[in-house]
Amino acid sequence: SDIAFASHFGRTEKGSNHITRALMARQITLDDGWNELEGGITKLESVVEDGLRTPFSNLEYVRMYTRVYDMCTQSQNFTSHLYKRYKESLNRYCSQTILAAVKRHRAERLLEELYHRWEQYKLVTKVLAGVFYYLDRFYTQRDKYTVNRGESPVPLKELAENIFKQHVFDQIKNEVRDIILQFIHREREGELVDRNMLKSAVEVFIVMGGGKLNLYEGDFEQDFLENTAQYYRRLSNTWIQSDSCPEYLEKAEDRVAAEMLRVEHYLHHTTESKLTNILNTELLAKHITTLVEMENSGAIALLVAHRKDDLSRMYRMVSRLDDSDGVIPMCGHLKRHIAGIGLEAVRDQGKVKPKDVFTFIDNLLAIQEKYEDLVTSCFQSNQHFQKAMNEAFAEFVNKQTRKSTTAELLSYYVDAFMKKQASELPEDVVDGRFEKLIKLFQHVVEKDLFQEFYRKQLAKRLLMSRSLNEDAEKSFILKLKMQHGATFTTRLEGMFTDHTMASELQTEFSDFVQDGHPIGVDLNVQVLTQGYWPTYKIEDVHLPEQMTNAMDVFKEFYLSRKRNRRLTWVHALGTASIQGRFTKRPCEITVTTYQCIVLMLFNNGAQLTPRDVASVTNLPPEEVRRQLMSLSVQPKYRILTKSSEGDQIGDDDVFSFNKAWEGPRRIRIPGIAQVTHQETSQINQHVLQDRKLVTEAAVVRIMKARQRLTHAELVSEVISQLKHFKPEAKMIKARIEDLINRLYLKRDDNQHNLYHYLA
Repeated sequence: SDIAFASHFGRTEKGSNHITRALMARQITLDDGWNELEGGITKLESVVEDGLRTPFSNLEYVRMYTRVYDMCTQSQNFTSHLYKRYKESLNRYCSQTILAAVKRHRAERLLEELYHRWEQYKLVTKVLAGVFYYLDRFYTQRDKYTVNRGESPVPLKELAENIFKQHVFDQIKNEVRDIILQFIHREREGELVDRNMLKSAVEVFIVMGGGKLNLYEGDFEQDFLENTAQYYRRLSNTWIQSDSCPEYLEKAEDRVAAEMLRVEHYLHHTTESKLTNILNTELLAKHITTLVEMENSGAIALLVAHRKDDLSRMYRMVSRLDDSDGVIPMCGHLKRHIAGIGLEAVRDQGKVKPKDVFTFIDNLLAIQEKYEDLVTSCFQSNQHFQKAMNEAFAEFVNKQTRKSTTAELLSYYVDAFMKKQASELPEDVVDGRFEKLIKLFQHVVEKDLFQEFYRKQLAKRLLMSRSLNEDAEKSFILKLKMQHGATFTTRLEGMFTDHTMASELQTEFSDFVQDGHPIGVDLNVQVLTQGYWPTYKIEDVHLPEQMTNAMDVFKEFYLSRKRNRRLTWVHALGTASIQGRFTKRPCEITVTTYQCIVLMLFNNGAQLTPRDVASVTNLPPEEVRRQLMSLSVQPKYRILTKSSEGDQIGDDDVFSFNKAWEGPRRIRIPGIAQVTHQETSQINQHVLQDRKLVTEAAVVRIMKARQRLTHAELVSEVISQLKHFKPEAKMIKARIEDLINRLYLKRDDNQHNLYHYLA
């Protein structure tokens, strides 16, 4: 109706100009002019109260506007008098008509009548503001002239609001507030209410405050917030006695959403933060400990049952509180839960054999994937939950056992994966598996231990051609490099460089052989840079003549191109292809170099004991037994026969060539693995020695930069800088003492725990 009324009064009818000229022809007295205006005002009020059913024409609007203009612009103008009589007219309208109408009602009818009358009043004063526009434009401007005359007229809109406040609102505001609160309570209890009416009623508090919030906050909001706190205090105390944690939180979330809609529909937006604080306090803060720790339905129960929807809701609700009150206690439960699951998974870590490593690591990867998804989807990757999860993983992933660590088993897993699965699976699957392994590896403290195991296994895969997917090998090393820096993978990348250059060198050697240096066998040599590759035990083995001749030719070739170099032959990782002539059919057999040396002894029908073999080859007795076992125990690979029954080899057993063996035309005979405990012990010793050197280097580097530090400060700095393992304080102390003895550092003469760097 506002829009229709405004457009109705905004048009000018034909013939209005001659009326204006006629009116301006004579002087208008105050009483005559006001009587005419008062009649128009009375009619306008009646038209509005009648629901606009009676017309109020454009002509009438123009007559009133013109009369005001003329009375304010004629030689004897009545501007101030018109302003006062306009004010008296609104006073009378509010006190005699509006207030009387509102007071005839009680409860919700009073609120409805106030809403109705307020909307009518706004329409009447809006039209009259147009009629008396001249006053607003020239009289109510508070310039120095009006101030000097002792007058301080306010703009018509502000005047209308002030009059309504004084004569209507101030008389009933307490009753209106109570009625609004009753409506809000009924809405909270599930009843439907007229939100537009409530919006208008609440709006009156703001408008009556002159656009400021003092009146709204003091006469309405304060009581609203107190009522809200009491309401939800009673409700939450009832819920906590009867509901499970998910049921309680679901109700609380629904109530919070409803209150936010209430603010959106009819409260001022500044109330939202205050209302939120009350809801958080009464619904959550006072009960959060009970809820999270609730037996059979609290955080631990939901985590065990993996109820993601309920966990998501719990996070949404606790995140409304300060982190110390909500999120962090919940993180504690998550950490304990994941740590418990993980510790159970690694309980038998010390018993895991290489053949079972897939099951063990895949289980850890599944746990990791499960809880990463939980933290992402339910807890929105919150940093506190991320930290709790990482700490839980670090707790069980770094569990120490006498026989093995996760770092060692992780390296075995990668080794087995590269040998058996990397070439069979699609590239995206392989890449996804590597991503998971790298994430799991981040939790490992002893990264240098993994590095050493991995380097030793990579060497075997490269030198014995057991890796079927070199692209996958390089991809995994690249991911390690991106995560842990170039220094972590320098030696691994160097091994691949050597492996690539070896093929180029072999091509040159083949040309050299064909140019008049026959060797009688096909010899493939991989030249390795000593600093990149693991250290291998060098055995002074007596090789067959064919092998030594070929090696001498290669040495001549290599030294002719690489002067001032020295070759050291490592046979432990070599392989050989030999021809076996059996009764049924010949067979091409691929064996290790040591197996080849042993087999060559049986060429002419020889029968030898382990002592004989050791004497001829100069191999250690334990190594001889390993090689004979690999060639005689398993029926599938029984190239040799032994005189005794069973799998054990005695010093007096006699071995001979098994000419009757039936096998395929081509076969690879695996070696018998060395005792892993011995190999593991060697790697651990090597890693420990490296750690001493790295720790000393860190101490020197820090002291050179800082010049003087206390013992506690130096230990803290060293621990923070060493990323690939966590040094123990006693080891750092031992390295410091050693550096003092070697005159890199010295103690302060007066302060025993203060160190100085010696240049």
